[in-house]
Amino acid sequence: MRQPPTRPPRRRRRALALAAVATATMLWFAAVLVMATTTRRHEHQSSSPPAATRRSPAPGNDTSTSTSTPVAGTDTTSAVTDTAIAAAVRYVASTGELVTRSPIGRREILARLVTGDALDTQLTSLNETAATLEHDRKVSTLALTWVEAPLTASVIEAIDRDRVRVAVWTVSVVATPTDTTAEQVWRTLEITVTRRAGRWLVATVTSRPGPTPTANPLSLPTPVTDFAAVARWRPVVTGEVL
Repeated sequence: MRQPPTRPPRRRRRALALAAVATATMLWFAAVLVMATTTRRHEHQSSSPPAATRRSPAPGNDTSTSTSTPVAGTDTTSAVTDTAIAAAVRYVASTGELVTRSPIGRREILARLVTGDALDTQLTSLNETAATLEHDRKVSTLALTWVEAPLTASVIEAIDRDRVRVAVWTVSVVATPTDTTAEQVWRTLEITVTRRAGRWLVATVTSRPGPTPTANPLSLPTPVTDFAAVARWRPVVTGEVL
C-alpha cells in the first residue's frame, strides 16, 4: 500500500512561507520602481518642449553660457557679463590707490576707470572722503595704508549689451602710522558699468555696509607695522595705478 506523502516539519514549512513572502515583496518593490522611473521619464519628456520649439533667452536676461551658436561679430551673454564684472572688480581694487593719492593723481587714475560723465562726480566724492579721513585721523591720506580686496561679485542686472549692474562684496583694511592696529571695513558696492568704444567703464557707484562677519574673540590684534609690511605685497587682484 502506497504511503501518503509526508509533510515537511513545521519549522521548514515556516521558512518556506517566509521565503515566498520575501520573494513576492521584492518583485512588488521592483515593479514599483520600474513604474516610478517610467512615470518620471514620461513627465520630463512631456514637460520639455521639442528642441525645434525652444526659445533662446533674450540678451541680458540670462547670464549662463548659451549653447546656441553666437552670431559672427557679436559677444555672447557670458562674455559680456564676464568683462563687465572684471571692470567693476578692477575699480574696487583701485580704492587704496585712489584714496592715498593727491587729487591730481586721483583724477589720472579715475580717467582710466570711469566714464567721462562720471569723472567729476567720482573725483568729488573721493576728495570728500579723503578730507574726512584726514580730519578724523589727524594724518594726511598720503601716509594712509588702505587695501580693499574684492571677495565675490555677481551680475544684478544686464540692462542691455552695453550696460550691466554688478554687485561686489569687499573687505578693506585701513591703518595710519599712528594707529596701534589696522581697522577692517566690510561693504557691498553696486556698480553700473557701460561699454564705451569697446572698453567697459564705471558709470555709477553706490555702497552699503556689510555683510560683516564676527571677529574671532581668541585672535589678537596685529601690530600696525606687520600689517603695513604685507600691505606692500603685490595685490592678487590688480587695480589701476599711476
